[in-house]
Amino acid sequence: MLHIAICEDEELYLKAIQEHLQELAASERYEIFDIHLYSKSEEQKQLYAKDAPKFDVIFMDIELKGLEMSGIELSKRIHQIHPLTQIIFITQYEEYCSDVYEEKHVYFIHKPKMDIYMPKALEKVIEELKTEEKNFLHINYKRKESYVPVQDILYLERNKRITTIYCTGEPLRCYETGEKLSELIERLGQNFIVCHRSYAVNISKITGFEKRRVRIVGEMTIPIGNNSEEMEVKQRFAQMFTLR
Repeated sequence: MLHIAICEDEELYLKAIQEHLQELAASERYEIFDIHLYSKSEEQKQLYAKDAPKFDVIFMDIELKGLEMSGIELSKRIHQIHPLTQIIFITQYEEYCSDVYEEKHVYFIHKPKMDIYMPKALEKVIEELKTEEKNFLHINYKRKESYVPVQDILYLERNKRITTIYCTGEPLRCYETGEKLSELIERLGQNFIVCHRSYAVNISKITGFEKRRVRIVGEMTIPIGNNSEEMEVKQRFAQMFTLR
């Protein structure tokens, strides 16, 4: 199911976008759409509130008359909370074409040509969502939702019932989750491996090996459990190096 929000303060276009989406859903070319309407400024402010609902895609009008900011600025605030939400900008005025590049978006639709470009925009959204799912690890802990860039992860450490994910940065950026190492590695894919009962490492961040330890970027070292784990880590590292 694709969770969609329409942020549009003109009733005519609000209904037009909703009807176009319902027609596309009925054509069976797309999955089911869960559509939510945001036409009033009070409702639109909910999109960047602390407990803002998460949408896969938002159709965002650029000129929001009842709000003290444009749709472009609203999109920036939404992305601070939900960075994976895909934005499709819509407007009646073509002079806004260059302005939309101030914020990340997947498509720009000129309202009079909505019937032509909406199917293309949705196809692009679905394509982007699949890509973003691979690029980010989505975790929840103590009611806090985080999106961890997979390419930034150095290693993971399990301590009691908490797994800490360490990412590149000065100082290191850390994220916590209740998920076990095995569960996270399954989601992260083949670039990650458990090297110790309490540690897993991003193979692409390995720079060398020491006695029962693996060295990663930043000259940090992570313990390796036993001989078989050491052999497996070295084999996987060699395979990745060969593929490069």
